[in-house]
Amino acid sequence: MNRRRFRRLDVLALGLSLVILLALFMPMGEHPAWQWLFNLAHVPVFALLAWLWAEDLLDRRWPLRRRLAAIALAGLAISLATEGLQSWVPGRQADLADLARNAFGLLAGLALHAYRPGLLAGRAGGRDQC
Repeated sequence: MNRRRFRRLDVLALGLSLVILLALFMPMGEHPAWQWLFNLAHVPVFALLAWLWAEDLLDRRWPLRRRLAAIALAGLAISLATEGLQSWVPGRQADLADLARNAFGLLAGLALHAYRPGLLAGRAGGRDQC
């Protein structure tokens, strides 16, 4: 992969991570009619993050097992931290169910990457070393 495209993937992964982290700390009011949607959003958001991070580490030539382990651990740490810190944000609360949804999203994103590494980078179908 050329260096310019590599930088775009870095910027995309880091930028989206920052936007999502900021959204997780936005104060919220009561929205009972929409709460199910906010709860459900955790899964695709964390799946997308895990997938982008894994694709970025693929470009850095990290082995598959190392990528999956690093992202799973980092994702769970971020999820624990954000859920814990949300208890200090007005209108937000720490929720074990959100933590479970985040973990499920992480696993989904990592599964997509493990099944089709390089999909985002246009290298799908190539063999990846474990």
